[in-house]
Amino acid sequence: MIKAPRLPQLEARGWELRWQLTMIEPAATVETIPGVDQLPPPRTNIVLSRTQTEASNPEAAMRHFLDQTKPIVPGLHVPEDAIRPVTFSDGASGFRTEIEFPAAQEIRLWQLHLFRIDAGVTTQIVLTCDTVRDRKEREALEILALGFVPEINLGELPRAKSS
Repeated sequence: MIKAPRLPQLEARGWELRWQLTMIEPAATVETIPGVDQLPPPRTNIVLSRTQTEASNPEAAMRHFLDQTKPIVPGLHVPEDAIRPVTFSDGASGFRTEIEFPAAQEIRLWQLHLFRIDAGVTTQIVLTCDTVRDRKEREALEILALGFVPEINLGELPRAKSS
């Protein structure tokens, strides 16, 4: 069991505590992107973030994310069929969305955002890769991410403030 560190001086100022884990694809497995030889290709990564929440359900958490992100990411595109419910391997209900956006000249990134809520804790799993990746690779990443089952005790985290 991992307990969250207490930082009372920050909590008193309303800071939110969030656990985040990032996994990055080994550089040796990344193929070059045709026509973009001067830039190193983006490496696929998975970010898992957990925080106390007041969201009532995973769809509300996902829509809150989109409402915050759309106005600040130029060129953001949300495919029409990208928003839908999902079921994690342990039977927990969740929600998902895909987004695409430009990262650099001639490089667009694809992200899959998965949301679930367990006992007042929102888990957001973000898969990121370039849009050149094969659709089957993306689907395999989604299956991998849907296998997430929370096992880390977040301890007594301060609740996130409503915005």
